[in-house]
Amino acid sequence: MKKLKALALLSLAITGVAFADPICNSADDCFKKTDDAIGAKQFDKAFAYATVGCEKGSGDSCAAVGLFYQRGFGVEKNLTESLKYLEKSCHLGSGKGCATATFSNVYLNEKLGGQTNPKKGVEMATIGCDNDNALSCFVLGIAQIQGQGTKKNIDQGSASFDKACALDKETVCPQVQKVRNALLGK
Repeated sequence: MKKLKALALLSLAITGVAFADPICNSADDCFKKTDDAIGAKQFDKAFAYATVGCEKGSGDSCAAVGLFYQRGFGVEKNLTESLKYLEKSCHLGSGKGCATATFSNVYLNEKLGGQTNPKKGVEMATIGCDNDNALSCFVLGIAQIQGQGTKKNIDQGSASFDKACALDKETVCPQVQKVRNALLGK
């Protein structure tokens, strides 16, 4: 781990991106710069901005760091580090981070060569849903209905689906309806 951080710092020094403050003035500024660097396909810079933003308390920046580790953008792929940052982002209030941590723990990591932890996925989805993230509620509903990482409970799953629809009628709700029909025949 120390070698990885040292290598990242060296890489950032060579590319001209300083890792220490003040590469961004605030957590929000770091996230904006992360987004801009991603758009320019400058993943090393984006990773540096996101890392500093995460250190400054931006849940969305922590989610970005987690995704960089998951996909190997701007940093060597590392699923353990990915989950660490995705879970941190969730605890910092990033609904996107909660939803991504859920997918990673329940489904994705196995496909990427890592381990799944459905119980942890349900924990992340619950936090995201409690913070009114529609996608987290949607995934939580699936887990509850199928009994993945939690006791099977169709009523709780349906309630999570209903909340997901109430939070996002345009994007998430149509998907909820398709999955509800497939899982429950309704």
